[in-house]
Amino acid sequence: MWLNIYQNICQILNIKKCEKSRDDWPFFEEDQEALTIKYENIRIISILGATNYITPYLIQEFLEIPNLGKSQGIIFRLYDNLGQNEQKYKIMEDVANFCNSLNSYGKRDIVDIVTFEKEAIDGCDLVIHIEDFRQRPEEDENLWLERCFARMNYLADLINSCMNRKLRIILNNHGPICFLATCLVEFCTTISPSNIIAITSSEGLSYINVVSEKTGVPVSRITAPAVWGFVGLNLFVDVRNIVFKADVYRPNQR
Repeated sequence: MWLNIYQNICQILNIKKCEKSRDDWPFFEEDQEALTIKYENIRIISILGATNYITPYLIQEFLEIPNLGKSQGIIFRLYDNLGQNEQKYKIMEDVANFCNSLNSYGKRDIVDIVTFEKEAIDGCDLVIHIEDFRQRPEEDENLWLERCFARMNYLADLINSCMNRKLRIILNNHGPICFLATCLVEFCTTISPSNIIAITSSEGLSYINVVSEKTGVPVSRITAPAVWGFVGLNLFVDVRNIVFKADVYRPNQR
């Protein structure tokens, strides 16, 4: 049956082209295998929504984490949906140039700008999603959530196509972050739900100064309060149970 299909295709197209494609297939497989080996010993972290102002700070913080890279180091891939906005590309280019300038002379670049989102996710170890999902002025809540739903559905399709069960995803978005995470958990069938993390503790940081003023406890000795709720749509910052850092003296325990 497969032979008949092959012969029919050859007749419709061009037998020489078909034979060339058949002959080229082993080389394609070798290229893919070589690409896998190339990045096998490199930690790859992709930042989606990379025109966010926190991107350079994020990269610098990661570079200070000991033993984060693999034996061949670490690479950051930057991606954002640019459209026709050249200014956005310039922002990412400035970030890449700045971070690469910090690298030792003669070593390869540690920050790459990629054109396609799939390119950012392929072979990646960690995806950090910092795209802005705040509600637009012209959107009601339904349209807003539909846009977020569609975006997460598309992202999940890309993740599923990569077939990387070890991939980890961190969502740190302005917008309905719990809704985004819920969609991603629902649609991503190739990775464990525990590999998807939504960061919501930052929502409580703005309350620390107020608590410090009312209690007289320095900000440096106050931890971020717990944040409850479906963050992004409704939330409750639990300032009543905030934790203070204190020195504890136990004279009977030495």
